[in-house]
Order: sequence, then C-alpha cells, then structure tokens
Amino acid sequence: MEYGFALKEAQIKKISFPIGKIQVELKDGRIFLAPLSKFPELKKMKPAERKKIGISQTGVSFDFDNSENVYSLFDIIGLNENGKKFVL
Repeated sequence: MEYGFALKEAQIKKISFPIGKIQVELKDGRIFLAPLSKFPELKKMKPAERKKIGISQTGVSFDFDNSENVYSLFDIIGLNENGKKFVL
C-alpha cells in the first residue's frame, strides 16, 4: 500500500513549534504538522528546551538534549515503521 510518503528520500531540514503544534520541514519542501497533544513530553518542554534539538545523520529522526526519547518522521505522520496507521 502506498502512502505518498517516500521515507528514503525524506530528510528533515528544520523543526519548529508553532503554537500547540510541531512542524517538520523536509529538504524537498514538504511540511508536516502534528498537534503537541500527541506528544505529551514535548508539550511539557519549555520553548528553550525545544530549541536544543538534534537531527540524525540520516535526517529521518530527531531528539532533544533533555530527553531520552528519539522521534521519527513516522511519529509525526502517524505511521509505524511497517507503514501501518496507528493512534498516538
């Protein structure tokens, strides 16, 4: 099943936090938004903590200095690693 999302070609360029959301901009120009309510740990972070972000060398995942969690594009678009939909 195709989802119109090519993970191998997708690389994160920038991550920002508009009010109440996380926005992930890819190098190819695509932008994904998700509500912070789906990510309770991120929602609890202060804006200064959210700025301390690291994007992986592969460009498909990211983490924060003050968190042990690693987030991926799958998390943002609501798919698991097998391409199946899941509910956060």
